[in-house]
Amino acid sequence: MNTLLKDEELLKSFCERVLPELKDDEVLLAVLIARKKYGAFSKSERVLDRVILKDSSPDYVLRKIRKLSFVESCYYDSKAEREVSSNVMVIYIDIQPKSFLRAFSILSKEVGEWTYQAIVSEDFDRGVFKRLDSKLFSALARSTSRQPYYLLDIDSKDSKTLREVVDLLGEEVVWISETRGGYHIIVNRSKETGNLIYNRLSSREEIEISTKQGLTPAPGTLQGGFLVRRVRL
Repeated sequence: MNTLLKDEELLKSFCERVLPELKDDEVLLAVLIARKKYGAFSKSERVLDRVILKDSSPDYVLRKIRKLSFVESCYYDSKAEREVSSNVMVIYIDIQPKSFLRAFSILSKEVGEWTYQAIVSEDFDRGVFKRLDSKLFSALARSTSRQPYYLLDIDSKDSKTLREVVDLLGEEVVWISETRGGYHIIVNRSKETGNLIYNRLSSREEIEISTKQGLTPAPGTLQGGFLVRRVRL
């Protein structure tokens, strides 16, 4: 069967090394996306599936990602009238915890407004209530509870730039992934690392800095046909 997960031990190692222990109402998110930049797909990108990770333990996350990874004959590109190829897919994990309570507060306000509009307006799209699962996921994505990491995205396979960043941040570098288009560097968040990153790296066009959102391709899975792997320096 066609699966995007090719190296389970690498994924478990990533979970052990990177994913924070969840507190109280916290969860993590994983999402399966098809992207036109990877190959034949009619839209720029589309969310195919999503999962809420209620536990950050390696075995739990592995089971959830394993299920998300089975994609053979599961998704259809209606505009192109063909199945979506696994070669245009990627699985992202958001390494920044989300607050379920905060997300529920956001969603409750939105549902209240939709309910009112459905009562007073015949033109209101009541189909929104059928999409409550995706609306909840969207609310969670906007409900970061804490930010233990900086995520640096180098958008090329420039090993010199990678080495410069790693030398600058030293032992605060938690994990490096080689991605389809470059490198993702996960760094412990602190005042010191923040100063280094924003004073020395923020002006560099080839480096994108993410704080609230921490979407990174799951190591051990295929990203647009490329196996995401760990880099050790």
